[in-house]
Amino acid sequence: MNAEPHAIRQDYGGARIHLAWFRNDQERHLLFGLMELVPEELMVSSLPRQEQALCLNTNQFRRKFGDRCDLTIRRFNLSLTEALAWHELGRMKNVLLPLEGWNQNEEAKKSLTTSRWHKDDPPWPNLVTASHLPCYPETVRVHHLWPRELLNQVAKVFADAASLLWLNDRLFFNFIEHPEYQGSLHFVAPNPLFRHLDHTLNPGRPGNKQEGSDIHFVSRKGKTLEELSLIFKEECDSGLIKLQQFNVKNPFISIPHVSTGSRIGLHVVCPQRGVLEMHESTGFIRSIGLEIHVSGKRKKITVPGEGQRKEEELDIPVLESTSQTVIGEPPERSDFHHRRQFAQKERVERQLARELGQVWFHGDPKEAQDHVRNLIGQARNRVWIIDPYFATRELFAFALATQWEDIPVTLLTSTEVLMKPDLILGNREIGRVLHEQSQALNKRIEIKVMTGDPPAIHDRFLVLDEQVWFSGNSLHTLGERASMIIRIPYPGPIIGYLSEILDGSRVKTLSEWVSTRPPES
Repeated sequence: MNAEPHAIRQDYGGARIHLAWFRNDQERHLLFGLMELVPEELMVSSLPRQEQALCLNTNQFRRKFGDRCDLTIRRFNLSLTEALAWHELGRMKNVLLPLEGWNQNEEAKKSLTTSRWHKDDPPWPNLVTASHLPCYPETVRVHHLWPRELLNQVAKVFADAASLLWLNDRLFFNFIEHPEYQGSLHFVAPNPLFRHLDHTLNPGRPGNKQEGSDIHFVSRKGKTLEELSLIFKEECDSGLIKLQQFNVKNPFISIPHVSTGSRIGLHVVCPQRGVLEMHESTGFIRSIGLEIHVSGKRKKITVPGEGQRKEEELDIPVLESTSQTVIGEPPERSDFHHRRQFAQKERVERQLARELGQVWFHGDPKEAQDHVRNLIGQARNRVWIIDPYFATRELFAFALATQWEDIPVTLLTSTEVLMKPDLILGNREIGRVLHEQSQALNKRIEIKVMTGDPPAIHDRFLVLDEQVWFSGNSLHTLGERASMIIRIPYPGPIIGYLSEILDGSRVKTLSEWVSTRPPES
C-alpha cells in the first residue's frame, strides 16, 4: 500500500463509492466515480454492503446503443481498508466494481475501462481543500483523477440528451455545466472533526455598539477541536483591516470587529490535515427592504396588423406601489460612500467593456473598418463573416484582411442583396459579379447564400477562431451612423446556432445559387 493522506485511518470508519458506467456487451466504460469517506460517527459498517443499482435499459436506449447495452449507477459501502485499496488501484487505471468479496476473490473483480489519467490533482497523497464542488456542496478535501481524453463510448453517452438527463438527475449535478467531470474519478474526504460551523453577527450589547462575529463549532462525536486554528480576516472597501489567528479551545468564539460593516472571511486549519473549512470574505445582511406592488387596473393596447402579421390585442396589468418597509437598521450612507461605490462600479464596468472589446463608432467609417480588419487579421484558424448585405466591396475590404496563409474564410450573405444591380456594373447582378471575383482570387474563401425571404439571420457576426463578435450594422456601413461592435462573452452556443444555419437546407453555395439564376440579357 502506498502513502495515504495523513490521519485518514483515525478519522473515518469506511467509505461509500458512487459509480456510473456504460456497458457495451461485456465491456464496461467508466462515466463517473466518486469515493466518499464516511466519518466514524456515521457507522458505515451498519449500512448494507451494496445498494440497489439504477439501470437505464429502455427500448429507446437500446435502439440508440444496441440490445446488449445499458447505463448503470450503483453505490457500494466498503470498509476503510477496502476503500483505500480500491482507490489505489483506480489511480493505477484499474477501476473495479467492488462486488461482494472483490478484495479476497480475484474472480469477483470486474474492471471499468477508463482513459489514461492526467497527472494527479494534487499529487498524491496530498488533498486540495475545495468548497462548492458540483458533486459535493460542502467544504471538503479532495483528490481528482481527470481523463486525458474522452473515450468514444463515453463521449457518445454524454452526447445523448436522454442519457445525460438521466445521469444528471441521479448523480445530482449537471454534466453540461461541468463537462470536465465526464469520465473522471474523485476521492472526497469530508470534514472529520466538526459537522459544520455557524457564523452569525453579534450587533453588540446595549451601551456597547461594537459589533462582532459569533462562531459556533458543532463537533463530531468523540472528536476534539483543540488542535485547530481559526484564521479570521476582516476587510473593508479600502482593503484588509486585520488578520487574526485564534486557537480553538472551545466550540464558541466571539470576536469583536474593528469596523462596522466589515466583510469577514474565515479559514479553519489543522496542522495535520490542512484547511478543513473556508468562508470567503463577505458582509452580513443587516437590513431587508420590502416593497409591495398591487395591480389596481389594467390597460388594453391594440397592435395594428402589418403584412402577414395579424392585429394583436394586449392586456397589461398596471402596478402601483402601496408600501415600502425596511426590516433592520440600514447603515448610514454618506455622500462620499455613494461616490466611492459609484466609482468602483464604473471601474468594474469599464474593465468588462475592455475585455469584451466594446467599441462605439460614430462619424468615422474608416476607424470602424480598420478596427474590423485588425480583428480579422488576428484570426489563425478560421474566419466567418455573416452579413446579409455582404457584397463585392466587402469581399476585398474585409475577407482578404487575414494575415495567416491558407486560413479558411466563410462568408454568408443573402439573396436580398445578391439580386440587386451591381454598383459599378449596373447591368449585372451583384451575385454574379461577386462569384466571378471570388473565383479569380484563388483563395480559401467559401461564399454561401441565405435563400429565404427574409433571410434567416438579420444581425451581423464575425466568428474568429473560437470568438464571436456582434454588430447590429452591416460591415459596409459600420461607423457611418452611430453603431458599435462587441465580443459575445459566451460564444459556444452562438457558433453552434450559426453552424446549423450555414449547413441548413435554406443555404446554398454561391456557385449553386448563380447556376439557378436566369441568363443575363
